Amino acid sequence: MRSRWLVLLFVVLHFVLVHFVTGCALPEDTYFVSGETTPSTEVRLLRNRFGSRTRCDALELIDTTTTGADGRFSFPVVRQQITGGESERRFFSVEFGDVDTEERAWRFQFPDADLQLGRWNEPNVAPVREFELDGFIAWRGGGLPINTFDRDVRSRSVRHAFEFREVPIDSLGRVDYVPLETRVASAWAVNETSMREPPRARGVECPFIDVKPCPLTDGRFLPFTMPPDSRTLVFNFRRELAVRGILFHGLVLERPAVRVRYDFNFLVDFEQWNPWLSSMLDPGEFSRESEFCNAPGASLAANANNVKPVIFRVRFEDAEQNLIPILSLQEVTIQ
Repeated sequence: MRSRWLVLLFVVLHFVLVHFVTGCALPEDTYFVSGETTPSTEVRLLRNRFGSRTRCDALELIDTTTTGADGRFSFPVVRQQITGGESERRFFSVEFGDVDTEERAWRFQFPDADLQLGRWNEPNVAPVREFELDGFIAWRGGGLPINTFDRDVRSRSVRHAFEFREVPIDSLGRVDYVPLETRVASAWAVNETSMREPPRARGVECPFIDVKPCPLTDGRFLPFTMPPDSRTLVFNFRRELAVRGILFHGLVLERPAVRVRYDFNFLVDFEQWNPWLSSMLDPGEFSRESEFCNAPGASLAANANNVKPVIFRVRFEDAEQNLIPILSLQEVTIQ
């Protein structure tokens, strides 16, 4: 009898060591993500490389499969893959198609249950154009004139839509709401430009930024973190310069703005400012920009009424006319 108890104890201890100490998954810890697309298509399952609250962090490939004649696919995913041993759940991406021609993907945060993506449907939204320069998105959306860049850029068309998918997680009626993005992006294509001279305002001074040359007008389109509590942008042309329009590339504010105000001066005097004009902004532009994983910030275009200042300043306001701190910016183009 004693020997039987010893054998039973050994079996129990072995089970605990294998399934808990070594981290192997129990059968109930395995979930499936499934869907349907075109037959005989390679489908890839990717996951955030690190635990994160955003779907935009770097992805790593964890599995591939090929759809059958019915176009269906399914990936088993164990709990350790979902969490990576961390408390923060990771975002996943199911991608298919040739990445050199057109990217198609579902992006989502994995629930504590099987996830059925259903049949692939193209996002029924208008496309957005992205322009890339020096490895950064230099502009997103319409309103970009041909003479903005003085060298060739890459561009592509992106369509994506969002929804929350209700997923049952147990027999007690509990559900999880999964943020799900459907995304289509065309391949990058080179846009050649005939303009080889820099824009007229390239290299203008930014008197209150202690970096020379000014990182906001040097044409590099690298995101620049503004000094703490920066609530204005000031530019010195050193001469009268006609300003018809202003483009803000990669603008990140502390909170969404509803208005941008311009002031100017015909002299290099930073104390006395003449009111120029103001333009209303759609605060939704700033939140929509965050939907894009490679977003450096918002792309904004504003008319400037063709004044000829020597210096001018820019301020962003909320609905109560409070100035909003400017966190970062890539470039300002003067047209």
